[in-house]
Order: sequence, then C-alpha cells, then structure tokens
Amino acid sequence: MRAYLAYTPFHLLLSLALQHRDGSPEAVLLFADEAKILPQLPPLGDVLRREFELTTLPRVTGRLRALGPIRSRKATRSTLAAVKGIPDLDVLFVLNGQNRPALSIGTHFQDAFEFSYVEDGLDAYLPVNFRTVGPFHRRAHVLAFGWNHPHLIDMTEALPFSSWNVLFPEVTRLRVDTALIDAIPADCLRWATTRLETALAPLSINHPVTHLYLLGIQEDRRGSDSALFALRTWIDTVMHDEPKATLAVKPHPRETNRRLLDAVGSIGGVQVLPPWLPAEMLTSYLAADVTIRCDLTTFAMTSRILLPGRSVELEPTVAVDASAMLHRWDPTITQIGSPGS
Repeated sequence: MRAYLAYTPFHLLLSLALQHRDGSPEAVLLFADEAKILPQLPPLGDVLRREFELTTLPRVTGRLRALGPIRSRKATRSTLAAVKGIPDLDVLFVLNGQNRPALSIGTHFQDAFEFSYVEDGLDAYLPVNFRTVGPFHRRAHVLAFGWNHPHLIDMTEALPFSSWNVLFPEVTRLRVDTALIDAIPADCLRWATTRLETALAPLSINHPVTHLYLLGIQEDRRGSDSALFALRTWIDTVMHDEPKATLAVKPHPRETNRRLLDAVGSIGGVQVLPPWLPAEMLTSYLAADVTIRCDLTTFAMTSRILLPGRSVELEPTVAVDASAMLHRWDPTITQIGSPGS
C-alpha cells in the first residue's frame, strides 16, 4: 500500500500523475485542502475516489494567524492518526515537508515505511521557500508551534527520503544521486490534468484567453497595493498594444486577503478566474500561444508541458539569478525590463 500526503490542488495533479506513471496501485490520498477546492468543486471528490481511498485532514493554515498553533496541533494529531490507520503502508509520498504534521510523521514513523519526496512546484528547482528569519521570530515560532520556522527547512531534505520525484530532473536543485531521482513524465501530467478537468463545469468566460496574469500570494497591505498597481498597469499596456486581446487574471489558490480579491474583481477590462483552481486546470481556456505574466510560480514551468506555444513574462521584481536560470532552461521565459524581453 502507498499513500500520498497532499495539501494543494497542484499536489492532487502530481499524485494522479504518479498513480498513472506507476500503473494505478492501491493508494490512500491524505488531503489537507488548504485552497478549499473540494467545497467549491464537489465533483472533484468523486474523481479522486476513483483513483484513491480519499481521507481529508484539517488544514494547517487559515485566515486568523493567532489560531495557527492550535490548527497546527490539531492537524498533526489527525495526520498521525490517519497514517497509523493505513494497513501495510510501504511508502509515503510527501508533497510538502515544510509543516509540523509532515515532520511529525518523520519523527514517529521513521523506520516504519519509506518516504518519497514529490516536488512542491518551483521549490524543487529554485530555493523559493528560504527566507531570512531573525532570532526573535525563530524562538517565537518554536515556542508557539513546537518546531522550527518553515522558511528554515529545506523540503528536499526535510524527511528521511529514499527517492525523489520531479517533473524536470534536468534542472532540479536536488543534491542526491541522480539514480534516486525519478521523473514524472510529461504525458502523466497531461493525463492528470485532463482527469481533473472532468470535474470542472464550463466556466462563463470569454476564451481563448490570450493574456493571463497570475497574482502571487500577498502577505500584507503594502504588497497588495503594489500587486494591484502592477495589474492595472499590465491591463492598460496590453489593451493599448493589442485592443482585441482577451485578458484574464487569476489570484493565488491560497490567497485569503478579501480586500485584494474584491479589488481585483472590481477592475474593468479583465476577467477573474477562480482562485481555488490551479492554473493547470484552466489550460483549455487559454490560447495555444497565450502570454503569461507572473512572479515566480510553478505554472511558468508546467505550462511548457501543457501549452508548448506559450510565452512567459516574469515580473521585474523576480530575482535576476532566478529569471536567468529559467531563461537558460526555456528561452521563452523572459523577464520584463531585461535585454531581449
């Protein structure tokens, strides 16, 4: 028996892709629905149950940060109980090892079964989840949550992994023997995307979308104001250059800033796509040569598989070394304001 520990809609895609790659073995899906996609898309549960024994878990994150330690402890207890209840578990595929429930599994079940790393998106290729954390915040986080601050944990090494699974092995930052890295084939990602799309009722939007803007998650008001200014500037520029363009914006699946979401919805000249859907599930609404404007996001890479004719414009705020790495890997990914963009 195998199991998957998943938290986001993108994790669902990769879990399905791995099932397809490996011949659909018996599997349990442990899913903490951080983006709240299941209530928004009830048929999705039926799609998942055809492939997995589905077990839903409490979410780790939420709108009220003060309740974070309580949520974390509750999620940890539920996750440990769910794992313990899986009979004859051989391998656990972990799609995010940067939280207390996942780390607790590593502590409690270190020798009980194998751990297999599955990429959490861009973090497998760029260290996007590492940030500077001051001594005060480090100590405060340990006191409140009982474990290290997540931005100090490298997901690729967080648990005693014996194998690693990524979409693009040729560019991964993994520091392990290449023989331990298993590719998730492109056709398996395409299959998983098509499978999840069967749960999606037709969206009432003008399509194909020729220009897509992906909003990164915003952690404070200053970031929200900057994001809204950049979005409005992008709309004005595209409509000036290409009056017949069809524009759409999609907020981040885990965006909880209601003020930002309401402001995005009130902007004219652009359609707003459902935040809780992964961009991968919206490819049938996008033009084959769609132009994608974004910050650092997983879709900049996965879209190369799903929409080979697309082009990606990275925001000027993206770190130069990150944009250079992505451009070397795929020349159709450029940064606004850089030479040749």
